[in-house]
Amino acid sequence: LENALSRKPQRDALIKVVKESPTTSDVYIWEGTLDPKSIKKYFPQARIFTSALPTNMWKFLDALMPGNLKTCMRYKAQLDETVDEHMLLFMMQRRCKDLLALEMKVVGKRKVAPWQASQLLTQGRKWGDSSQNRIQNLSKIYHKLYDIEVGTKTGTLSFSIQKALDISLCFYLQ
Repeated sequence: LENALSRKPQRDALIKVVKESPTTSDVYIWEGTLDPKSIKKYFPQARIFTSALPTNMWKFLDALMPGNLKTCMRYKAQLDETVDEHMLLFMMQRRCKDLLALEMKVVGKRKVAPWQASQLLTQGRKWGDSSQNRIQNLSKIYHKLYDIEVGTKTGTLSFSIQKALDISLCFYLQ
């Protein structure tokens, strides 16, 4: 179940099912908004496993900018050993989308802290000397990442996701 505890009707229904169940069952909940302490409040017997992205994922994403190929490739090599390639692709797409949204002054559903918006704006400025160039350059890499995703899902990608990302980074970050 995804985010079942952060919505009261679903949380109440789940608590009712667990209490009325005559046997012990495993229930897996993906909860992105509540901390483990809050989950224990509703389910004291729960075993909680947390999964956080490695810190070098954020360093890698912050380093995504033209002229920073060597640093990006170093972080990516570390991530290739610890993070699923699909997650890496997703996080790169999300970062490029965030940079594009800020550059185009599009307000999305995803809220970012003021310090994060400032950091993203600084990173976005590295993608070109004018707003139009930045939008164009960020759009190109974002579309390339989208093409990699489509190729993966349709089976038409000539390389592994890791190799396709390596090639794309070499092309766009040189």
